[in-house]
Amino acid sequence: MIGPDFLERYHDENAAITEDLLDPARDGTGRDPYQWLVEGLALVVGAPGVVLDLACGSAPVATRLPDDGPGYVGVDLSAAELDEARRRRRDVEVHQVAAADAARVLEGRTVVGVSVAMALMLLDLDAVMGPLRDVTTSGTRLSAIVPTRTPAPGAEDFAGLLRDLGSFAVPFPEPLDAATTGDRLGSLGWRLLALEEQPFARPVRSATDTETIARSFYTCGSGMARAAVADRLRTLQRSARALHYPLRRLVAERV
Repeated sequence: MIGPDFLERYHDENAAITEDLLDPARDGTGRDPYQWLVEGLALVVGAPGVVLDLACGSAPVATRLPDDGPGYVGVDLSAAELDEARRRRRDVEVHQVAAADAARVLEGRTVVGVSVAMALMLLDLDAVMGPLRDVTTSGTRLSAIVPTRTPAPGAEDFAGLLRDLGSFAVPFPEPLDAATTGDRLGSLGWRLLALEEQPFARPVRSATDTETIARSFYTCGSGMARAAVADRLRTLQRSARALHYPLRRLVAERV
């Protein structure tokens, strides 16, 4: 069960696991997933204000923002993730606050973009997006990347991992599907602009890579499932093949 207690414990025990998983991954144009996420914000160079990064983890989004762009404020409930953010990124501004309560750390600053990396599928959309109406203005962009549990053709190895773990096609708490997400965001004051999928090639070169990828799945499965995952990842490593990891990007705009 993916609940708040599980997530807090998982991230305290695996700080920076999401960044370690995605940082080496690249799409066909050479972008990493966090660059793709930030592109969805359509930031205006020189614009005042901040990007609010919900469930920021180790704050990898902070280093993908343009040098002459807005500032950065990250929030997360995991103390271990935030400690890792400060260790990896000197002077980064992060706060131990739930995503739904993020507004209280902004101190009157203007939010010009909202980012959510690999977390929106686990957050209560109503609880998070509703309060953001009070700290954003018309035209503010939300950009989120989420994993998929129904990968498209071309991601057979990833689909195999999900099947090993019994997670294939199992919906997240927030499925963020095309059929209902637009209406739900609309009722909360946001307009859905795009919901698109992009594969990223994640190298599997070492035992460290296989361990990182295996630990990144919230669903651990049985001992037999974990053994199947490890065997599949070792096969990728021996054949020098990357894991084609499909991600979805949701882009919305405050109305």
